[in-house]
Amino acid sequence: MKSHKELVEIGYRWLLRTKPRNMRTEYSACRVAFKEVSNLMKEEPDVIGFRSEASILVECKATRQDFLSDKTKEFRKCPEQGMGQYRFYLVNKDVVETSEITNGWGLLVAQKNNVRILKDSKEFESFNYMAERELLTKLLNRIAYFNLLDLINDARYRAIIYEFDCDETKE
Repeated sequence: MKSHKELVEIGYRWLLRTKPRNMRTEYSACRVAFKEVSNLMKEEPDVIGFRSEASILVECKATRQDFLSDKTKEFRKCPEQGMGQYRFYLVNKDVVETSEITNGWGLLVAQKNNVRILKDSKEFESFNYMAERELLTKLLNRIAYFNLLDLINDARYRAIIYEFDCDETKE
C-alpha cells in the first residue's frame, strides 16, 4: 500500500507523462503540474496540472478514512467552488469502490508504478477559475522571489520532460 506522499508523486508523474497509451484526449498530458501547493483559497490540491485548454485536479487518498473525510469539505459539496475542469481521486487498490465516486469525479488506482483509470471524470463546466489563477500567481511570485524569472525567460532554457509508464485501459 502506497503512502499519501507516494500517491502524490505518482499523480504528479501521471499528469506530466509523455507517452500515454490508450489516452482519452481530455486527459492528455499536462504541460505543467504542481504538487501539494498551499493556496490562499480554501482548497489545497494534492496535484494539479494545466495545459492550454484544461486543468486536471488529482486528490490522493491513501486510506478509506481520508477519502470519507474529503467528502465533507465545502468545495466538494459545491463543485463550482472546487478547482479542476477534470477531477480525479487517486487511491490504493480496494480503498474505494467505483460506485462511491459521485458528482462527476473520476477514479484512478495506483498499481505498482502505473495508473489505471477505473472511472472517467466528467468535464466540470463550473469550477473555481479564480482559485486556480490565484494559485498560479502565487507560484509565479515564488519564482520571482528566488530570481528565477531570467531562467524562465531565457530562450535556451529546456524543461525536463518526465517519462512515466501509464496503462490507462479500463478493467
